[in-house]
Amino acid sequence: MIAAPRWKALVEHSILGVGLVAGILITAGCGDARESGPGELRDAVRIEGAPMCPWRNPAADIAIWFPGATRSESEVRILSALRPELGRRLGRVPTAEENSLYLHPVFQGSRCVGEVAVRRVKGESGAVEIAVAFEPDGRIRAVRLQRSREPEAVAAALDEKWLAGFRGRTATDPWLSDDDLASVPESARITARAIADGIRSLLVLRELAASPGALRRPAPETSVGHLH
Repeated sequence: MIAAPRWKALVEHSILGVGLVAGILITAGCGDARESGPGELRDAVRIEGAPMCPWRNPAADIAIWFPGATRSESEVRILSALRPELGRRLGRVPTAEENSLYLHPVFQGSRCVGEVAVRRVKGESGAVEIAVAFEPDGRIRAVRLQRSREPEAVAAALDEKWLAGFRGRTATDPWLSDDDLASVPESARITARAIADGIRSLLVLRELAASPGALRRPAPETSVGHLH
């Protein structure tokens, strides 16, 4: 049994820790005491503590995908209130990571010319990081694998030509079937399926992130680089 003075000290320490986390989030723009209710603040704390896949090469990607763009921003869309709809659209139970979406709008002057989202999926040999560029209407503009642990033969099969097959797809399009993956070597199909499922999930998340039920918050600086 914990002695009373020690128990009191532990309680005070825990309260101080929660207060510091909430204060940091509010200062960083991830929560606002005047606008966010207790449930929203808890969502923000969970999101801050979740593993985040950063957009690693924003300047290089933007130069290729959005020529003439002048800047990008970084936001987090909290989707907790949309979990039933998200599950229906995905056809499965959403993961904890899918409670939110880190979204990077790209601008040319004051005009938004598109968005970028990044997701980490599990390939056969380890994590694969996917960066997806969207048109303003939500169609896929481009896809790039920014990191992969797959063997050279698998990486060669899932090259830019294969990824270009996702261009123009939307969240409401029929998705890839096993027949669509028939051209992929058998050794690469597990990873190809994981990438395809990850891209489809981003399409659905991005569409729901634009709905009124999604909460918009500034994202941490670590989620994106900057144009120079």
